[in-house]
Amino acid sequence: MRERILYFCPYMQLGGTERHLCNLLPGIAREFEVMVSAPDGPLTPLLSERIDQLVPYPGPMRVSLSETRRSMQSLQGLIERFRPNLIHVHASREMVWMARKVMRKTGLQCPMVFTPHAYTGSFDFFLTWLYARLADRVIAVSNAERARLARFFPAPLRDQRVVWIPNGTPLADEELPNAAGRSSGRLTIGTSSRLSKEKGIVHLLMALADLSPDFPDCRLVIVGDGKLRESLERSAASLGISDRVRFTGALENPIPEVAEFDIYVSSSLNENFSVSIVEAMALGKPVVATKVGGTPDAVIHGETGLLCEPADPQGLAACIRELLVSPDMRMRMGESARRRAVDMFSVSRMAERTMGLYRELLSADQGA
Repeated sequence: MRERILYFCPYMQLGGTERHLCNLLPGIAREFEVMVSAPDGPLTPLLSERIDQLVPYPGPMRVSLSETRRSMQSLQGLIERFRPNLIHVHASREMVWMARKVMRKTGLQCPMVFTPHAYTGSFDFFLTWLYARLADRVIAVSNAERARLARFFPAPLRDQRVVWIPNGTPLADEELPNAAGRSSGRLTIGTSSRLSKEKGIVHLLMALADLSPDFPDCRLVIVGDGKLRESLERSAASLGISDRVRFTGALENPIPEVAEFDIYVSSSLNENFSVSIVEAMALGKPVVATKVGGTPDAVIHGETGLLCEPADPQGLAACIRELLVSPDMRMRMGESARRRAVDMFSVSRMAERTMGLYRELLSADQGA
């Protein structure tokens, strides 16, 4: 009988956490019996295709004690029914506490893994640590996140409790034609991002406006949606670049759009580890990105792309300009980006490292 892994994810939108889970689980399911507890959302049908057992999310802790009690009762019923050998919580700090409390109540003894995903502020990291102490292992998807979380643990425990397993993309496991460095036609820069303040899209628009006098045919494609879309469209109009900017809206599969970019740009003000950057690299795209969070884990300045400081439209424009004027540089960096994605950020590598952690914890649990 295969050992059972129970996953919790508090949302099923089109973000990086959900895509990470959809990419990870097919590999895990080849060795383990998998059940996922998640709410309905745009990615629910895709996840349903990849695993056999998808059940409703118990719900988070609420201000109302009665609602919190119902969530805890639902969680207890789920855990008692599935009897997992290991629990892996994604993103929800509260679920780590809730699951540990139910485990103590029911007498279930099994390891717990927590992958925080994208808590960026100092207070957020402190709160994450408070909950992470209840987990047996914490997976950080970037070296920057690992270092920030590890400092809250006593020195003897740091390397053991917090491990780095970077996000992967299935594109790195596939044979793809190299589409980098097209030398003719209208040049396209683009990004795939949630349209929110921390993604810094307004700085990308300002960079395009700065480039426009020298590159009047260069266009920008922005894949994604969010609460700032109307504001960003107004910014494009006020900068006089509306005719060169296309907003696609949210796409369940952004890859066909990204495949048409000549240069991928990430203008984030903060970022844990961007799946979108790794996808672009796997497609053979040179990347211009801000030097934040885990981005330098993926983008090697001068090799797979160019890095600049966040919230610096002129610096962003200068990096983009350097690639726009040099088809050879775009080609060279795009090829290097593809190689790095295959070597470091494949889904198969991510799944194997995750299963290695599971095996270690399960072996220790059985020997206890």
